[in-house]
Amino acid sequence: MPKPALMVLLVDESTFFLKAENQYLRKLPVAIREVYRADRALAVCRADHPDLIYMAYNLPDRTGAECCMEIKASPRLRHIPIVLVCDEGAEEQLRASRKAGCDAVATRPLDRKRFLELADHFLVGLGELRLRCRPPVRVLTGEHCFTANGFDISGGGIFIACKETIAPGTSIQLELLLTPPRPDNPWIACKGTVGWVNPAHRKPKPHYPPGLGVRFSRMASADRTLLKQYLLSR
Repeated sequence: MPKPALMVLLVDESTFFLKAENQYLRKLPVAIREVYRADRALAVCRADHPDLIYMAYNLPDRTGAECCMEIKASPRLRHIPIVLVCDEGAEEQLRASRKAGCDAVATRPLDRKRFLELADHFLVGLGELRLRCRPPVRVLTGEHCFTANGFDISGGGIFIACKETIAPGTSIQLELLLTPPRPDNPWIACKGTVGWVNPAHRKPKPHYPPGLGVRFSRMASADRTLLKQYLLSR
């Protein structure tokens, strides 16, 4: 089954800025949605759960910070990364944006390099080879210790099929078994961060099983090489 496209939601009342942001994203493997108001952004989030949002601070029906606060207050939506786009030199907008709990701030005039760096940071495994496979996984945290199987994996992260729920942003220890157990192929140990949750009762990504989307945050270089070899050999 092919990997579904990542979705980026652009929220701005200015067609000029929406066109510029579309141009920045044109070479990336993402589906783009555009809306002009905060209420439409909330509707898209509830229905389609975008993978990343770029939202202007100034919107016709409320501020981007107010819309961000509403999204982050929802247990089903708070995992969605939000970049608030503020006016250059507008300190009040910057303070309100950070207080609202946004994941990052950008300022106008938009810098293309900064814009794409944020996309690369928040869209796990963007442009990387991602495989559907079921490697055994051990998950270790202060409150959880369980064994499960992956559902898909890339060089940037793994989706773990499991019934356990761990809050987005939680750091965890992982052990991955990418090949049948042999003395020369031990479990790979690494650290990760829970990026999003797909709960069984109401899944934001219905084509995925219940589980956790995890970004790799620290992995030894030798293990990264082994993971790359694993991905290329499948």
